[in-house]
Amino acid sequence: MMIAKKLKSLRVSLLSQVVKKLKAFKFYSPYWISIWGFCICIALTPYKLLSSEAADYDANITELLTNADKYKSSDVEKYLQLLEQVKQSKQELNKKQQELLKYLESYKSAYDGKFEDAILGYQEILADSNDEEIKFRAKISLVNIYGIVRNYSEGFSYLQSLIQDIPNIKNHEYRQQGLIIAAFNYNSFQKYDKGLEYSDKLLSEQLTERNSCFAKQLKAEASYHLNTLEVDLKFLDSAALHCERINEMIAASLIHVLKARYFLNNNEPEKAANYLLKHHSLVKSSEYPSILGQYYIVFAKAKLALLEIDEAEFYANKVLEIVDREEYVKSKVVAYSLLHEIAKEKGDFKLALEHYERYSQADKAQINEVLAQQLAYNIVEHQTEEKIQEIKLLNKQNEVLKLEQDLSKEEASNNRLMVILLIFILTSLAFWTYRVKRNQIKLKRQSETDLLTGVSSRQHFYFMCRKTLEHAKKTNQEVTFVLFDMDGFKSVNDNYGHLVGDWVLKKAVSVCIPCWRKNDIAGRLGGEEFALMLPTCNMERAQEIAEQCRKAIEAVDTSDSGHKFPLSASFGITTTRFSGYEFSKVIGDADKTMYQAKAAGKNQVCCVEISDN
Repeated sequence: MMIAKKLKSLRVSLLSQVVKKLKAFKFYSPYWISIWGFCICIALTPYKLLSSEAADYDANITELLTNADKYKSSDVEKYLQLLEQVKQSKQELNKKQQELLKYLESYKSAYDGKFEDAILGYQEILADSNDEEIKFRAKISLVNIYGIVRNYSEGFSYLQSLIQDIPNIKNHEYRQQGLIIAAFNYNSFQKYDKGLEYSDKLLSEQLTERNSCFAKQLKAEASYHLNTLEVDLKFLDSAALHCERINEMIAASLIHVLKARYFLNNNEPEKAANYLLKHHSLVKSSEYPSILGQYYIVFAKAKLALLEIDEAEFYANKVLEIVDREEYVKSKVVAYSLLHEIAKEKGDFKLALEHYERYSQADKAQINEVLAQQLAYNIVEHQTEEKIQEIKLLNKQNEVLKLEQDLSKEEASNNRLMVILLIFILTSLAFWTYRVKRNQIKLKRQSETDLLTGVSSRQHFYFMCRKTLEHAKKTNQEVTFVLFDMDGFKSVNDNYGHLVGDWVLKKAVSVCIPCWRKNDIAGRLGGEEFALMLPTCNMERAQEIAEQCRKAIEAVDTSDSGHKFPLSASFGITTTRFSGYEFSKVIGDADKTMYQAKAAGKNQVCCVEISDN
């Protein structure tokens, strides 16, 4: 990108210099023009070559990043070499390349144990990137890191966000990684119903051999814990063979341990011990402390059930040798419990007490760990449920607004339905106010405005008129009131349909708005009837405004609606000098005057007659 910009700048500079030379020496003859043209071609040849090289360079950077991403877990040394090569040209990278580099650098920080740096890097990607896939991968990494550092609240929060993104991810591998992370985390935190749900979703995908192994192992683990005595042994065997075939020994070992636990729970300790012994070398080859700890625990339990006390003690102590670190507290709890039972069986009560004390300490740590996980899970679930409820509420409000739009098209005979709807809205708002305070202003504005024309709704208009009249009465100001009705509107609806009728109403209001003053109050009273209250305005000025509106409506070209027909309106005007400050009297007098205009032939302005007294 930077190279291409420099080359473009070089070309522009070269061409401008050539033009200056031509003007300076006045070499405009065909001969000189051909000479300069030849020179320009020679000069621009390197530019073309360099442009091609820039494109190749850009592709090479992308290939380096792609390979680094590919080898980051399988060949760390090669991954680091590729990363260093890319960093040398960091300033030349485009936005997408920079984001992938940031992702790979954050991965390295996590690999080195610098989890805070890794978290900051991934969060920068989430904040700055528009690429949904790289953001999805960053969330996967954040879920893993927060699990390692035991920040379960943040981990679950990102997990929920990750799950919501899964349906939108097109890349099969990334989507499958997301499903694996979801199933793994739910199993880890003993939410096995959720683990089974996402492992089944994973198995419904077109999986790679590796991901298929993980999906089967996760499904086996969840199924075992949900229904221990009805485990599908054929599924366990096929899953274990599949994982062994592709050399995924960790997953295969976990499945073998599950099957041995099944035998043990089914009161078949000898069968469990023989099965574990058969797969001892495979499990040991995983070199994974957590799996080896589970393996030796089941072995110790089986030996204890067979009354082979010394061997049971040997394997229980083997567990403690392997799982000495803090994150394996669950295995420690079981190991100390077994050693406590074994010491009692041998009659060594002092040792039994020591083991029991260690068991109590480990059990307390495990309980605290589980409580922290459950608390984090419940908090995030509650927050997620609140968001779901908010979305449902918004959907419900959208439905209400749609109903309002439909109802606004009905005539006054449907006012009862409007009242029911308003009661429903008010009831809903009263129930949800504490969750949706930020929506109150929006709902208030919509309830005060006629959704079709943009002027005040009937209720809001009446309210504003009464307030205006009260103020005018106190200050002894004159207020005029204009009522107008579209002529022949019913025939427009009948002949051309309600869509054209709506177009007429909106058009009529839009051409009248320029005629009104800024402080005038306009409202739609229902159907095709509109009203205008003009504070501090006398009859003569009101008549001028009404006449301007009448002419504007009459001049409307209706061909934009798809039909050609005349358009007009009849206006009636009254003033507080005649009607007083009682709103019902004002609107009644204006209504009578408007019908006088209708009776006199329509398309005209009529005013109340004010006597000299």
